[in-house]
Amino acid sequence: MCIASSVKNQNRHQRYQRCIPDFVNAAFHKSIYASSTCGNPAKEFCSNTNQCHLCDISQTRTSYPTDHLTDINNPNNLTCWQSDRIQTGENVSLILSLNKKFEITYISVQFCSSSKPDSMAIFKSMDMGLSWIPLQYYSNNCEEIFNKSSFGIITRANEQEALCIDTKSQLSSSISESRTAFSTLEGRPSAYEFDSSPVLQDWVTATDIKIVFFSTSVNRNFFSAADLAVGGRLCDCKHNTAGDECERCKDFYYDRPWARATSRDANECIECNCNNHSRQCRFNKELYLLSGRKSGGICIQCKHNTVGRHCSYCKETFYRDPNLPITHPEICKDCNCHPVGSRSKVCNQTTGQCPCKDGVIGLRCDRCMKGYQQTKSPLAPCVKTIDHHPYPLYDIYRRYPETDEYHEQDTDDNNYNHPPSSSTTAITTTTTTTTTSTTIRPSFTEYNPSIDMGQYCGACRYYSRRLHVKKYCKRDYTIHARVTNRHDAGQWVSYLLTIIRVYKDRLNRIQDSEQWIWVSRKDVQCSCPRLKLDRQYLLMGFYDQMQTSLSLDRTSVAIEWRPRMEQRMARFRNFELKQKC
Repeated sequence: MCIASSVKNQNRHQRYQRCIPDFVNAAFHKSIYASSTCGNPAKEFCSNTNQCHLCDISQTRTSYPTDHLTDINNPNNLTCWQSDRIQTGENVSLILSLNKKFEITYISVQFCSSSKPDSMAIFKSMDMGLSWIPLQYYSNNCEEIFNKSSFGIITRANEQEALCIDTKSQLSSSISESRTAFSTLEGRPSAYEFDSSPVLQDWVTATDIKIVFFSTSVNRNFFSAADLAVGGRLCDCKHNTAGDECERCKDFYYDRPWARATSRDANECIECNCNNHSRQCRFNKELYLLSGRKSGGICIQCKHNTVGRHCSYCKETFYRDPNLPITHPEICKDCNCHPVGSRSKVCNQTTGQCPCKDGVIGLRCDRCMKGYQQTKSPLAPCVKTIDHHPYPLYDIYRRYPETDEYHEQDTDDNNYNHPPSSSTTAITTTTTTTTTSTTIRPSFTEYNPSIDMGQYCGACRYYSRRLHVKKYCKRDYTIHARVTNRHDAGQWVSYLLTIIRVYKDRLNRIQDSEQWIWVSRKDVQCSCPRLKLDRQYLLMGFYDQMQTSLSLDRTSVAIEWRPRMEQRMARFRNFELKQKC
């Protein structure tokens, strides 16, 4: 902001220059309160030279109001304020209210004729007159009147101390010396370092000025002054500041905290970045410090279906239009997921793909997959004609009742034609030199809700969690990630992952540092896989060709991360780079 201390600005030649606010007489045409003013009732006053005059408030020509102190001062035609008759030991006060904070440079009083006081004191207030701080004393007897020495010295240790000036010469009765002026920075050691001196910045700041005249002589029966001037600086608020004293940032300019301008830095208030989706924000100190003191604004009441600190994300059930800039009012499109074909109203925020039920495809999950037919069931809107097998099959797992064994899809590259019997598990051909085994993989069927969950979950309990390169090579992706959030979405559960490292990404789908991954609720109920919040995992899985989002099922590998896995994954990756997978 632009304040009484200077700040840097650029002129038309692109050179930095000092921005100094206009210097004004802060007292000009201001009202002044006087503890005593003559004229009510009308009286005659006589000076020490026996020159007498009438003071009558009811007559303009013979009245001496306080307005004369702050009107246009003409040295050739002085207009004076005058107090009522006073007694020895009494004092009279003048109070000027500036109504806002000024940085005061000087205070000047011009007296009329020979009416200078024997002693006077200047005070300031920084709280609209509630309390007063002395700025300067004047007296022909400082020790007796103010209990202060007239030989006081200002050092850096006492720069806010008021001095007492011997006025035997300063307050003489001659016309040429009829004005007394006080400079707020004169004689203060840090005056030339004002921009970096909070002590002096506080010293010159005032909302009110009070001047007290003291009568210590029997020859003094009234006080009279022609002009009161207060030199100060007060500018229009600049650099996006607001308030009576430019003491805060304007609304919506809270990206960094307000700070006083200096000669080196304007400390401009910065506008919050809400991508044109909000005009309201607040400041967060913790974020500001975490950003290296660069940005601390948080947008509030984001519009156009956006959310986030910068209104840069789409609300739940909306996704971002990739063809529009982030500032566009229609950046977020409704997911519009089909109420029957979709598992949830929440779609992928990047692609807009809704999570489809089994056998359902389409961006909105609004049509059946090839080989599936539509039903009237909202639970299974698309079903596939199932070939009957002599034994129940659950996804990639098959239980053979003769041997009570379960087999995993990737445990063998061979295929099974028939279930193993008590005497054999495969068809084997033997020669004099080699033995060859041929296994035919069983076909898959859909999960049937009527199947006993104990039987369905049982296959998962036999699943091996051992790491080997064969699993790594067959999976589409392998990542090291931390689970940070969980969201229930009907028949699916989604987990928010913070990606720590990507070891393998066959289709290059993992682009962001945070990624949602989907798991069927029935697999979650079986703890297959089992994910816990705020835990790190090594995750291996296959991509669903019908969706772009990540998913986990019982073919996936989910092992809680251990530091020793890092070396093993490095070996697997080298194995893949040598095209040995």
